[in-house]
Amino acid sequence: MRKYLIVVLTSFIVALSLSGAHAELNAVPNCRENFLSVDALAIQAAPLLFAQATTEHQDRYGRGESYWRGRADDLREKLKTQEANYEVVLQQERECEERKGSSRNCISLYNNQKIQTQQKIEKLKKSLEIDLPEEARKADAYPGWVR
Repeated sequence: MRKYLIVVLTSFIVALSLSGAHAELNAVPNCRENFLSVDALAIQAAPLLFAQATTEHQDRYGRGESYWRGRADDLREKLKTQEANYEVVLQQERECEERKGSSRNCISLYNNQKIQTQQKIEKLKKSLEIDLPEEARKADAYPGWVR
């Protein structure tokens, strides 16, 4: 709230000084000195406000956008790997069935691998779609960083 108030006041002072209010204030005694001191304050505060506006937003723990995007990218990469593993298991199961002719050995052999891989995929999807965004929200990170 304080930063917002400083920005609004500074913007008002800059706009007032650009509008030519100096000439009008010359006619009012003591107003000119107050205006000039406020104007000087605005000039001094402008670089600080600009520096605050250009710094990267960080979460409550000092982590920035690169940290959260890295976490999301890591989970996406793991998810792609598990999905590729699942496709490999399906392909191996099909090949086994073609060689041995739809035997129960093929089904039982690859069924456990399929179940384990599906569970890993579901866990990674939950982490990526629910857990990570919730963790980022609690840490005051921007939601776009984990999308």
